[in-house]
Amino acid sequence: MKRTFLLIILPFVSFNLDSQSSEHEQIDLLLEESMQLHGDSSHVVLATLEEILSLSQEVSYHYGIYQSYSSLGEYYYDLGTYDEAISYLLKAEEEAGLLDSTYLRPKTLIRIAAIHIELEQNNLAEEYTRKALNISQENNDMLGVGHAYNGLGIIAMRNRENEKALEHFEYSYAVFDSIGDQKMKTYPLNNFSYYYINMDDGHKALPYIKEALAIHRSTGNTKAIAGSHENLGNAYTMIGDYSNALKSFQICLDTAYKYNFSNLISITYRDMAYLHMTKGDYEESLDYYLRYSYLKDSINNDAMLQKIANLEVMYETAQKEKQLNANQAEIQQLEQQQVINLQHKYLLGIGITLALVIGGSIINKMRSDLKRKQELFSLEKKLADQKFKSEVLEKEKIQRELEYKSNYITNMALDISRRNKFLAQLTKGLTKLERSVPSESIRSVRELKSLTSSHLRINEDLDNIYKDVEELNIEFYQKLEQRYPELTPHERQLCGYIRLNLASKEIASIRNVSEKAIRMGRYRLRKKFKLHPNDDIVKFLNNFGDS
Repeated sequence: MKRTFLLIILPFVSFNLDSQSSEHEQIDLLLEESMQLHGDSSHVVLATLEEILSLSQEVSYHYGIYQSYSSLGEYYYDLGTYDEAISYLLKAEEEAGLLDSTYLRPKTLIRIAAIHIELEQNNLAEEYTRKALNISQENNDMLGVGHAYNGLGIIAMRNRENEKALEHFEYSYAVFDSIGDQKMKTYPLNNFSYYYINMDDGHKALPYIKEALAIHRSTGNTKAIAGSHENLGNAYTMIGDYSNALKSFQICLDTAYKYNFSNLISITYRDMAYLHMTKGDYEESLDYYLRYSYLKDSINNDAMLQKIANLEVMYETAQKEKQLNANQAEIQQLEQQQVINLQHKYLLGIGITLALVIGGSIINKMRSDLKRKQELFSLEKKLADQKFKSEVLEKEKIQRELEYKSNYITNMALDISRRNKFLAQLTKGLTKLERSVPSESIRSVRELKSLTSSHLRINEDLDNIYKDVEELNIEFYQKLEQRYPELTPHERQLCGYIRLNLASKEIASIRNVSEKAIRMGRYRLRKKFKLHPNDDIVKFLNNFGDS
């Protein structure tokens, strides 16, 4: 009922703002209500946020404008439309500058930096983070300083500047500790643990994970508690403490099942498969991996249905665009013709009036007819405008669906990369085991190898992914073939994967080739595209597809 009330009241808010409370209080209430809409369909959330933005702009309520821009940025981030997300967050940052607030600008700048980190645009990420740091230091906002140094640590870790990363995390932790903010301390603590886990140093990761877990328990953050146990399982696996690793993973699973944290269950199955493979329990490892694979497929089931629907819509997109343009031209032509007709009929009426003074009744009839035709034309024009707006909305919906599909394909490719890497390790382990087990056990090991191989659907999944990539980028590949006909089929495929912003290591795993081969392929592409060494090939291919 609360959501329905919000949607009903929005179109009339501007007329009722003063009836019960101030305009700003009403907008604050709507902003609070909008936070409950995340379970609704995306077009409802978008329409609601845009309406709140419009109301805030009407009354020049800068805090409402800031919150609307910020929420729109998060909305497009959730859709995976990062350019739109950054655009709205930059507008939010500009509005924050108009407010008497010491923390909104750096908070927004840190959010923008986080998106650039996710896009592996580390230079831009550092630029925004340092800008946030300067503002926080000028205003003595230690909370903002702590977040900024935590972000700089992540960027340094991405740039493999390990000592600098640790220094930034330590400073961030010290800042949060000095202001007594236990919850914020979990951010650098988690980053410490991720750092040492990536360095395969489980011993050093353990104390940071345990400290973060204690804080999560004190604040009652159930999902974070489960996640910390999952991290503990990984750290214990690294140091060979398999008993504690299994206990930690089981605690994580119990909590995740209780609160339906499906993605966390899937990740835990994957890591338990690795744990058993490390122990040499290949049968158990394969069992957990199959559970992980099944659950992952189940989580993605809705996305697969959406994928099929998107493929059907894509075929009609070009035709709909042509029809929209034709409708616009038709409306303009209709308006011009009506103006000419009205002029002719008006002149004719004057001539008849002058020539036939006694024909007043005829003239009145003509005027009445003309009025009816004008009303009819006005109605036809309104209907045509409504049809045009409806088709524009449909086009925007199709565009969002295509963007969703692009994100889905990227995630699917990365998942296949991780899966194939794991199964390759598992097959290698079984092969090694086959040479050392007694003869009576060889048959069982070979059956496990056969079962593992049956799940290594590298070629099938690769063909499916590339088919999806080609269908998503039909116009891009047509332009690419026209402009660069000398490209080989493999180079065209590589362009598609690069355009998805996949790293060379990920593409190599998907294609089952060496990372060096992918780097050489990228080098040859840069030469054929005549790119400068400082030019970004991902940006070039994306701009090329949009030109």
